[in-house]
Amino acid sequence: MRRLGFAAAAAVAVVLVGWAWITAGSDDHRAGLPQLRGHVVDAEASQSSAGLILRHSQTSFSGTETIVRLQVDDTSPALEGIARPTFGIPMTGAIESDDPLVEARAVRSDGPAFHEGLDLRLPPMGTGESVELVLRAVDIYGDREATTVEGAWEFTVQAPPEAEAGDELRTERSGPFELEIHGHPIDVWVIRTATNTIVYYEVPERFVEAGTPMLIDAGGGKHSPSRSGGMKPEAVFTATPFGTPMDIRFGGYFDLGDGEPLSMRIALGQAMARAGVSRDDLGEPFPLLPEDQLTPGAPAVTSAAFIQANTRPPQPDRVTVTIEGSFLPGARGEETGHRILDGSDEPMQVRFIGTGPHETEIAAQLEPETDLSTLTIVLAAEDAALREETFTLEVRP
Repeated sequence: MRRLGFAAAAAVAVVLVGWAWITAGSDDHRAGLPQLRGHVVDAEASQSSAGLILRHSQTSFSGTETIVRLQVDDTSPALEGIARPTFGIPMTGAIESDDPLVEARAVRSDGPAFHEGLDLRLPPMGTGESVELVLRAVDIYGDREATTVEGAWEFTVQAPPEAEAGDELRTERSGPFELEIHGHPIDVWVIRTATNTIVYYEVPERFVEAGTPMLIDAGGGKHSPSRSGGMKPEAVFTATPFGTPMDIRFGGYFDLGDGEPLSMRIALGQAMARAGVSRDDLGEPFPLLPEDQLTPGAPAVTSAAFIQANTRPPQPDRVTVTIEGSFLPGARGEETGHRILDGSDEPMQVRFIGTGPHETEIAAQLEPETDLSTLTIVLAAEDAALREETFTLEVRP
């Protein structure tokens, strides 16, 4: 087990690193869980690893997604001494599969928090298809700390045969295709189902999408997605006829350039002392004055605050800083996204970035050992240029 200390619960706003989560339940392990939609198949497989028992209880198959419902057995030895724990699964690196698309695209399911279960969201599966999953890490959250259990929980997801599901689960998979965007290759997958056409794609480093992909069907009709983007980008379009050609158009993009990142250092501890604020004073922002700006000529950091979110599972408190100017969180040079270093030059985990017309807000996670004497903010980009060129992928099943 690996310990992850933290101070309390977490911040408001959009999180850059998400977590799938669950709470250990009662013997009636489906109590309180919302009913799954689509073609639902019961499964009663259990796997124990590193003292934690996970149950695969149900799978829902549809033309939009495959939902794998997992539950934690509250008699697991790893839960001893933890009252009503909650559980997390990292968004990346926690799932392995014999299907490269599933491994690349498996994420936690969006939606409300459950008390007894966790849903993993996979791409749609066709009738009769089978996928092997290996879960490599589970985070157990107590009141004020988290423990990562690293193990190997193996499950088989089996789609029903055509005789049971009919055309409901018919799929047509194309890819992976390699498409070059401004000299940067990306992989693209396309899955057709009876209800949707889904495009899984990537955004090249140092670029930010200025719009959404477009689908051009065999008749020349143009379609915008009903849903697009995300940490693992996908675009969900209306259904198109099986076996027919289509084009997927990407672009434009904000080009964040490849120059040196813009860095600034602030005397946070000095500003805290002047305002009479400690890291336990959550809520109200306090100002940073010119004498707190330690990097001449850099954009000014105007205020800071310590914040807490009413989210579950509980996450550490955060420090948030507000900077004059609008800075897109893309990639520049060898670094990806905005970064914050503490007074010991230790990297902090960025949890939120908000970019407005005149200011940028960045929130980073606090740990007990975080040195708040100074903070160094490293901005990924400034005045990103819009490149309107589009790139078309021809899909010919």
